[in-house]
This record gives sequence, structure tokens and C-alpha cells, in this order.
Amino acid sequence: MGGSAGLLPAAQHQWGGVLRPARAGGRTGRGAERGDRDHRAPDPAAGRGLPASGGGRDRGRAEQPGAVARAATADRAGPALSAPFTTLEAPHRHDALIENSEFLAFAARAGTPEEALAHLAALKVRYPDATHHCWAYRIGPLYRFGDDGEPGGTAGAPILRAIEGQGLDEVMVVVVRYYGGTKLGTGGLVRAYGGTAAECLRTAPRLEVRPRRRLNVAVPFGHLSGLYHLLDTFDTVRGEEAYTAAGVALDVEVYPEDLDAFAAALRDATRGAAQLEAEELPDA
Repeated sequence: MGGSAGLLPAAQHQWGGVLRPARAGGRTGRGAERGDRDHRAPDPAAGRGLPASGGGRDRGRAEQPGAVARAATADRAGPALSAPFTTLEAPHRHDALIENSEFLAFAARAGTPEEALAHLAALKVRYPDATHHCWAYRIGPLYRFGDDGEPGGTAGAPILRAIEGQGLDEVMVVVVRYYGGTKLGTGGLVRAYGGTAAECLRTAPRLEVRPRRRLNVAVPFGHLSGLYHLLDTFDTVRGEEAYTAAGVALDVEVYPEDLDAFAAALRDATRGAAQLEAEELPDA
């Protein structure tokens, strides 16, 4: 079973499918297969086309989302454009019934650790009576996962391996489990969580993200119509726009391969009156 849903703000994702009715009795089977750990370790060389480096994971450490976000920003800012990467185009869901336990996998794009954890929080609210909410995310060089009461290494880590095995970035996956009364054992849990996550990702719609360059453009008022025509002609993203005493200054994002052609067309359209500066924009 599977499905997809349109993108909404992180805390309001519908995640596809029908809202599951709450069960009486709370988190049944919570102690059946126990051992909750959170894991997080930044790997500065991993992700976005960079070779993975060695190094272990920091086990059992509490994450400070603000610090993680700063680390991600620092890593992505550099002298060269980042490599293209593949992520999810829309949230996706896949359900599986394994030995009487229900596994509901939810995957969505997450550009920051805060956004990833907001997805998790939303699903905990939507399925408060589930036995476990296990999860993992990969965002550039950053990754983290949680077992939520399952034996260590049997839930979050297999979900993370599923993300990496699909070659995806900026992705959060949560697998919600309703315990069905049959213990799966260590190997069974690894296969159940990893397999459900992998199938969810395999059937999810994907998006190829290409890097862009941000241009700071300033043109006199008399050449605005020519500029706006160029913005429609090229595959651009218009950013912040401000009026100055001499004209208009605005940010424009273009693909690197279009930069020279856009600059030449802008020069011709404004008879050389436009000013253009290029800066890096790591992510599209």
C-alpha cells in the first residue's frame, strides 16, 4: 500500500492515507522489544556528491537543533557550487503488516534538522497510541536517528540505511509501529523497519535539485521592462526587490549554465546600463 500527499507546512503534513482511529490501551507492547537511543553525528565529508569520511557516531547525546542548523549552514557555504542531489517531491506513505504488527512509514523532504523533527512531532500527535515512532534523517552531512524503545540499532539505523541506499538527501522518514503481540527478534525488527522505509522511499515521487547562482541586479527605471522580459525568458527565480534613487535592485537566481547568456542578454537589453554581481547559492 502507498500514497502521496501535497506539501504543507512541516507541522501540518497530511502524510497521505486516512487518519488512523485511536486505539484504547495506549502504547501496547512498549516493553516487548526495548532499548531507546538517539544518535547524531555530523560527517563533514558526506552528502551532496562528497566522499564519505570515517568516524563514529555520538551515541546517546541530546541534540541542540540550533547548533545543528548552524553546522549545516557552515558546511554548505563554500567557494564552489554544491553538487546536484535527489530528494522527495512530496510526502509519501507506505503501510505493511508483519507478524500482526502494523508498520506505517512516512517520508518527506526536510531541509533542516528542525523541520525533520517537526515531522516527527506531527506524527506523534497524529498517532499518539502507537507503540513506537522510529525515525531517521539525512540532511547533507548531518544525520540522526532514534529507536524510540526498540532495541538499539534495530529501527532507526535501518531506516537511515534505507535513505542512504536510495541515494536521497534532505529526507526524514518516520516508521510508526503498532505492536501486534508477536516479537520479531533483532533480525526481524531490522528487516521490518528497514524494509518498510525502503519501500516507502522506492515508491515516493522524487525531485532532482540543481544548484543555482544568485545574481544581484541593479537597473535604471527606464530598463525595467527589458529586465522583466528576461526574467520570463530565462528559467529564473525572482527574489527580493528594492527601489533605489537610480532604479531597482533585485536578486535573481539562475542555473550556472545560463549565467553567461543571461548576463549578455541583460547587457544588450539595458544597453550596458545594468549592474550585475554573482554570488553563490548552494541549494535550489
